[in-house]
Amino acid sequence: MGGAKRRRGATAEDPETPGDQDGALLPSGTEEAGPAPKALRRSERVRSRAEAAALGAAAAAAAAAAEPAPEVSDEHTPEPEAAEPDAPVTPQPPKEKRPWNRRICTAHAMARYGLTRRELDELRDVQLRPNPYYRSAAPMRMYLQREVKALHEKKQERLRYEAAHAEETAAAREEEARRRREAAKQAARAKVEPLKRPAAGDTVPAGNTPLPQELWAVVFQRLAATLEPQGGVRGPGVVTVDIVFAGLACRDMFIASRAGLEALAEEVAAKRHLDMQMEPARSLMAGGAGSGVDWDRWDKLLRTPMSCKVPELKSACKEMGEMVSGTKPELVVRLLAHFGLPDGRRCPVPLRLWLALRQERNSYARPSPRNNTQIALALKDLSEAGDHTAAGALGCSALLTFRRLLARAYGDTAGLMAAHRACLPRLAEIRAERARRAEEERRAFEEQRRRRAEEQRQILQERWQQAYRRQQELHELRAAAGQGQGARAPHSSEGVKAPHHAAGRLVGGRRSAPAAPQLHPTAHCCCAVSAADGRPKRSPARGMAEGIRMYGAIRRADRGKYSADGVTVCGRGLH
Repeated sequence: MGGAKRRRGATAEDPETPGDQDGALLPSGTEEAGPAPKALRRSERVRSRAEAAALGAAAAAAAAAAEPAPEVSDEHTPEPEAAEPDAPVTPQPPKEKRPWNRRICTAHAMARYGLTRRELDELRDVQLRPNPYYRSAAPMRMYLQREVKALHEKKQERLRYEAAHAEETAAAREEEARRRREAAKQAARAKVEPLKRPAAGDTVPAGNTPLPQELWAVVFQRLAATLEPQGGVRGPGVVTVDIVFAGLACRDMFIASRAGLEALAEEVAAKRHLDMQMEPARSLMAGGAGSGVDWDRWDKLLRTPMSCKVPELKSACKEMGEMVSGTKPELVVRLLAHFGLPDGRRCPVPLRLWLALRQERNSYARPSPRNNTQIALALKDLSEAGDHTAAGALGCSALLTFRRLLARAYGDTAGLMAAHRACLPRLAEIRAERARRAEEERRAFEEQRRRRAEEQRQILQERWQQAYRRQQELHELRAAAGQGQGARAPHSSEGVKAPHHAAGRLVGGRRSAPAAPQLHPTAHCCCAVSAADGRPKRSPARGMAEGIRMYGAIRRADRGKYSADGVTVCGRGLH
């Protein structure tokens, strides 16, 4: 029934008439005007009830304001007893008790308890279960709910403590940060204290050698010119060691060694021993803004850092990607550490040479542009000729150690190639002798293999002849037993079952003995015949092994079987 019909039916059958409704909604002291001519709609009835409720609430508030306020007494006023409900209360079902080992997933723990993944990682009792929603997703990490709840309560307690002592905590952190800054400043001052003293080379007086200082400088410059191009034996590390050791001879040579190191720095850049694509050389190129690297500026910053101003140090730290805050000692320590210099030590050589030495130390000794293939082949030939130095150099992994070992043994690349040319005649003899020994070993192995095959063939031939003799004796016994009974085929229960083609021809009522079989080159017998009853008796282990060994050749020849004059031979024995 539609809504209109229900409304029409409500006017006649509904006990709650419109007149009653209007009377209920009128305030007290108002007389009813009379019955309504028709029923109100549902929305109008709801609106009328809301207005009546509002009027009733306003009247109750006015009455409460008119009454005097009750007196407050010190005596305890008993609370009114709760009125008994008219209808019985429906008992609520008991709550289901959750198990103590209930587990929840990571998302549930993070959403409900406000924990992070790092905090959940502290829990040890974790189980991995397949994801029931996405089979291809990672397994779910399940945590014990009681442990998650305990962790949540612990976190809340910590947060409440931090909120209650926020000011104290902030003050303690600020004090700790201040102490760390002061300690860093003190450590930086202690590290740069040696840098305030002049370098040892600046205070060394001239010696008493008869040669002038200019001539010693030329000698060391010539020594620096012995640096070979990239890939040679004499690299930056070898030449630097020679210059430093030569400078320790006397004071004049020590002073002249500084000129040698400066000349070596120029040679390093010219002979491509410095890779500008490796750090920190790449940062130097980026700081130059395309105009190249100002090596004099960087030499001053790293060799005499305490003579530089703070803005210069901050600019250098910014170019290298370091922090620019702090005092001057902190900036100096930060800049020296970026280039791998130890604490309190200025750069002992020009920066170009220092970077080349670090790159050489961190490189590997492999056939590459840094270690050319020609040297590697020469070392292999020398090692084959019995040169232990070459064999040891091939086993080096560090390029610096590799070059030092070769320089100590051969001097330079020319000496290494001369040693290689000298060993070539001897190497040819060694290779010929090695080939001759290899051929002799191959021939000895083939001879031993042939001898073993011949012995095996003889053993198999003897076993076959023995089996044939026993079969012939068995045939003679059968022929003697069947003389009085005429010619008949032997029964299958008598001895070995003879195939239809194994019996001889009938001669005078008697079956002649078969001819001696000719052993096939690949056939063999892995069974023996018992002397007691003439039945074939399988050899336990050796015969089976021999049969398996020859089974492949027999099967390829005739699908595993041969027939030789009435005797069938196969990989499993005699049938």
